Amino acid sequence: MGPVTAHRWFAAAGLFLLASCATDRRLWIESEPAGATVRLDEELLGITPLELEFYHYGTRRLALELDGHLKVERDLEVAAPWYLRFPLDIVTEVLLPFGWNDHREVRVQLVPTPEVIAADEYEAARARAEAFRTAGDAPPKDLPPLGSGMDVPLVAGPRKGA
Repeated sequence: MGPVTAHRWFAAAGLFLLASCATDRRLWIESEPAGATVRLDEELLGITPLELEFYHYGTRRLALELDGHLKVERDLEVAAPWYLRFPLDIVTEVLLPFGWNDHREVRVQLVPTPEVIAADEYEAARARAEAFRTAGDAPPKDLPPLGSGMDVPLVAGPRKGA
């Protein structure tokens, strides 16, 4: 085999390896409503709807957050398809130039945050309402105190750095 033939073999082998495409692994994450912040394994990735490329299979930790909704955290199992399991993955990833696709989709329904009132605040509001109800047309003379945290006025101060 001469030097020109060896170069051709190397060029052909290089083209073959370049033509063999690794699997295109994509994960689509959607939420209803859209606009949730997405974290995968504690890494901030973006806002839904989100498309990302992934490289490894296994269990991942998915977290979605959106103002006014409960935070969703769950384990996401991403299992390899049959053609990407050892030892077949050597053939499908390296030797066969087919360009396999493994596209996954995750849809999450976000639940609005429920309105919650503390028990002492509820009782204070009921007591004040009863005082108004029994006072008749005149305002009540002795109002029960407000619940915890409700008797401290909110004060808006200047913005720092402004």
